[in-house]
Amino acid sequence: MTAPLLSVLIPAYNQPAGVERLLAGVCVMAGHAAPGAVEVLVSDDSTDDVAAQRIEAACTATPVQPAVRYRRQVPSLGAVPNWNHLLDQARGRYVWLLHHDEEPDAPEVLAVLLAELGQPECPDVFLLRCRVQHRPGSVPRLHFPPAWAAFMLGRWPGYLLRRNVIGPPSALWIKRSVAVHYNPALVWLVDVEAYVRLRAGAGRVQAWSRAGVLSRVQAELSITASLGRRREQIARYERLHIAQAGGASSTAAGAGFWLSDGFLTALPKALETLLWWAWRVGQRLWPWR
Repeated sequence: MTAPLLSVLIPAYNQPAGVERLLAGVCVMAGHAAPGAVEVLVSDDSTDDVAAQRIEAACTATPVQPAVRYRRQVPSLGAVPNWNHLLDQARGRYVWLLHHDEEPDAPEVLAVLLAELGQPECPDVFLLRCRVQHRPGSVPRLHFPPAWAAFMLGRWPGYLLRRNVIGPPSALWIKRSVAVHYNPALVWLVDVEAYVRLRAGAGRVQAWSRAGVLSRVQAELSITASLGRRREQIARYERLHIAQAGGASSTAAGAGFWLSDGFLTALPKALETLLWWAWRVGQRLWPWR
């Protein structure tokens, strides 16, 4: 069987409505692509049997295009091991990890990008546009310009350990041959630490600003909410863990500066925080979509 161009990886967990909406968007995208270009893998880590039954029904109800492979994990793997399991099962040339609160924001435009994946000189990573809807009914706002994020990833990947300018893993289409597993020892920095390691082994990164992913923030279900007031403490611990572990994450360009907590870095970090919040305020006043 010919391998698909893109494997869409969905780690489901107790949110059937989100998975149903996500599958609908992926099916629209696949409908604009060549037959067999997309495969969908759903690894269901749900602890709720009713939710799991509804998710499985949604998977079996999808059209023949794209092919959907569903598996429920019993016992549950946990969030990060479930992501890694999906990476191991993927057959596509590229992989795209999507969660229940995300979906393609312009499926027909993404199909244009999908057609390019078969070219022999394609980049190792496509960095997509990521727009965030902070509350139901609100206008989605750009997380960060893809071209700027691609530049930061290419030149100073260590900065991501300070500020995630890429967004969630769904903002990346990654060539499977260079994809990295996520570190299950991390919680808050698990995605950006993987991005830094990815950059160490990947070649060209290309920004794609015409379309991408829409992320619907569900504050009560977010990692931020689950960590509560421990978030900053956990972030400091994880930066220390990364610095001591060595490897690509701690030696990436700029990583040493952002991993340290010394007196000499305090003022630049304060200035960086002000600039970041200025960007956020500017986005609220003059949205860049």
